[in-house]
Amino acid sequence: MDNKYLWLIIAAVCGGYVAQVKKAEQLPLWKRASHLAAGAACAVYFSPIGIRYFELANTEGQYLVPFAIGAFWWKFFEALEVSIGSIRLPWSK
Repeated sequence: MDNKYLWLIIAAVCGGYVAQVKKAEQLPLWKRASHLAAGAACAVYFSPIGIRYFELANTEGQYLVPFAIGAFWWKFFEALEVSIGSIRLPWSK
């Protein structure tokens, strides 16, 4: 594993951990572990895009992107699901 990806994963897991501490609801351990793993996977694939977009390559701020993805990926997918669910096609009821 490339060292760059290791740091992206660590930053994402830290962000996911912070988001879980903030949650009021109690989640089972397997769901918490799944949340951290999915956040890390999202960060590995989406962080390079965000880092390039915000021009943070080779700066200390580049690890803010995977941290934020790890913390907020679930909210993003919930909002995306609501948006897609509200689309009405002409032939649908």
